[in-house]
Amino acid sequence: MTIRPSARMTILRTSRPLRRWRIGMTAMAAALAVASLSLAGCGGGSGASDGTTKLTFASWDAAEPATRQSTLDLVKQFETEHPNIKVSISPIPFSDIEQKVLLQVQSGSAPDVVQTASNYTADFNAAGALEPLDTRAGQDYLAEIPQNVADVSRVDGKLVAVPWAVQPVGFWYNKKLMAQAGLDPQSPPKTIDELLTDLKAIKAKLPGVIPLGVDSTNRVFGLDVNWSWMRTFGAEPIASSGAQATTPEMANYLNFMRTLATEHYTEVNQKIGYFRPLAAQNKVAFSWDQPILEPTMKSASKMDDKTFQDTWGVTTLPAGPGGQKFSVPQDHQLAIMKSSKAKDAAWTFIQWMTRNEKALNHVVADKGALPPVSKPSDAVNALVEKDSALKAFRDDVAPTMVRPPWGPKYAKAYDPIMVGVQQMMTGNQPVTAVADEMQSKLQGALQ
Repeated sequence: MTIRPSARMTILRTSRPLRRWRIGMTAMAAALAVASLSLAGCGGGSGASDGTTKLTFASWDAAEPATRQSTLDLVKQFETEHPNIKVSISPIPFSDIEQKVLLQVQSGSAPDVVQTASNYTADFNAAGALEPLDTRAGQDYLAEIPQNVADVSRVDGKLVAVPWAVQPVGFWYNKKLMAQAGLDPQSPPKTIDELLTDLKAIKAKLPGVIPLGVDSTNRVFGLDVNWSWMRTFGAEPIASSGAQATTPEMANYLNFMRTLATEHYTEVNQKIGYFRPLAAQNKVAFSWDQPILEPTMKSASKMDDKTFQDTWGVTTLPAGPGGQKFSVPQDHQLAIMKSSKAKDAAWTFIQWMTRNEKALNHVVADKGALPPVSKPSDAVNALVEKDSALKAFRDDVAPTMVRPPWGPKYAKAYDPIMVGVQQMMTGNQPVTAVADEMQSKLQGALQ
């Protein structure tokens, strides 16, 4: 993929860190508050004269075509079972929800409950916007959550959100395309070297197919999904000791990303959502993506379960030089905003959404994720057992999850890191020059 210099500058200027877009936040807040009213009514739960408690729920599931209707139906079911609580849904796309909710916090119009994930949770907490949940949840509720899943929802040891849908990132492979490229469809690549060999074969035999779908955008999610690849090469560009962008391991990762771009094994600076509909059309051979890819592809292509499982498999990321395999958790979580005036009702809603069998059925069947409990009911567990991809996520991928160093520093670090990644993928600077620039910018950002 060739990118003109002017387009390259546009790429490198996308998505500034959290501290930058907060400039002017107060001036923007009033306008956003007015706009949000047209979607979901005033933020912050309140009691009506008839004794009904009103909640506002900010959700990207309610904004995305693949999950919108099922999410609306689920909330209606909750209201049927809890007639004294009414939930007004505020649909906000995933890429916008952090910024918009933080603006709402500033303007005093925050929702009662927010769908969140990864560094969004850490940033909401850093802004003082989240209600601690350990005491409200209680030991019985917490005991049902797998430990590695619960840890994803903790910041500084405190539970500030609860897992709703467990979404590790896995390595998807299209068996039919592998066979067409002369590869063994039952043997996806197990190492980075094998992956590069397979990508070369797919590019040569199937020129109309994107060999690998991987998000390389300059945003928190872009760094999240690339964190696994970095760790596979032994690199950790930010660690407790500070910036570490000039290590040999980081150079190996950056050279790998350059190879993906120069050999046209992937499309540069594309969000993962760009690859999903193409994957549904059998135009992507491998994809580094979450379990949500399955219902998204089924919705787009109208594939039945058997056809999907005959076509797609999922496994762990190919191992790097050290032989280790890594994934990152992208679990969808639910949190209560500290400003909510109806925290009891908000917790009732969250508890139902994360424990009720209808809600857990939604998590598996509609969201395509793993349920946030160690021992789901027989009916919910049967949904997982009959889905080979979800079983692979549960048994193979989830144990390889490593939590990135989310927090305020991570929000400052993603921009220097992903700018460097994009420089490698779109330019011809020596890797040492890119790494040195990344190191310098990281050191400044982390001060």
